Amino acid sequence: MPDFVLDYALFERAARRNNYPLDHGSLMFFGVRGALPLDVSGTPFANGHPMRVTDPDHLLMRCTLGQVRSSEQTLAVFPGSTVPTLKYVKAAIAKGGAGVNTLMLGKYAYTRGIHKSSKPTGHRAFLQAMFFPVWRTADDTDYDLDDQIDNDGGIVADNLHCAYHDNLATPGYSSAGCQVVAGRPSMPANGNLPESGPWKRFIENAYGAAQPLQKTYAYYLFSGTELAMVALKPDSDLVQSVRFGSEGTLVKDVQMALKAKGYPLGTVNGEFDRDTLEAVIRFQIANFGKGQADGIVGANTGVALGVDMPTL
Repeated sequence: MPDFVLDYALFERAARRNNYPLDHGSLMFFGVRGALPLDVSGTPFANGHPMRVTDPDHLLMRCTLGQVRSSEQTLAVFPGSTVPTLKYVKAAIAKGGAGVNTLMLGKYAYTRGIHKSSKPTGHRAFLQAMFFPVWRTADDTDYDLDDQIDNDGGIVADNLHCAYHDNLATPGYSSAGCQVVAGRPSMPANGNLPESGPWKRFIENAYGAAQPLQKTYAYYLFSGTELAMVALKPDSDLVQSVRFGSEGTLVKDVQMALKAKGYPLGTVNGEFDRDTLEAVIRFQIANFGKGQADGIVGANTGVALGVDMPTL
């Protein structure tokens, strides 16, 4: 039996719980860190897909990348990875984590472009279109709350591209922090053979005739355990949270509380941006310790701030 069924209603509830605005009328992307679809072929758009929660793996692809058509309330799901490959993580440890990272959960944006445009492995993909906060590790090969958060405002070149690997049972996918979809790209290195595997459908959905004008795509990154919890609980038991990419009145309440407690963050604008993330992390470290600072304002951080975090 699957752990949960991912349909549009679940996607919308998870976005609403995190106060993420939805780009209605556009093709939207999403990632699920630590969950795989039962159908790993790269599905067509459908009303729902059975999913199984997994452990994120730096050797094997154990995540899901997906696409949402809000006008039809349908989704397509594709196996892939939202965490970097182990060999790159090991190489980065000696450099203090530089060059390799794991994207924080949040809402982001990509734009059409060529990944590795100057190399024989370059292929059409989706390029980082805004600032991304990321985790870096310099002590071991996992990413946890004791690791460094890179929130300096730079572009880390975390794109969304093909994994250069289509076998979920064997190591070999390539990512230094990018979001990757299983399959093989069309690139000069292989004589520009057609795309294959799940990536073929993913790229055709976004670059094809059905999306002639859209160039930028919202990307919502969740965890598998989070979606499984949202699927299980009623709205009355789901406490809202705000994190990077959240917008609205609840974000503004959090910003005002942070400023009142002496954590400057610039303009109180209802947008959970880089400055708000920095203020939240510093508040969490001061109140809970570094190993509890995840940059997410949920029930516990809300209580410490004096902000009422409502349920759905």
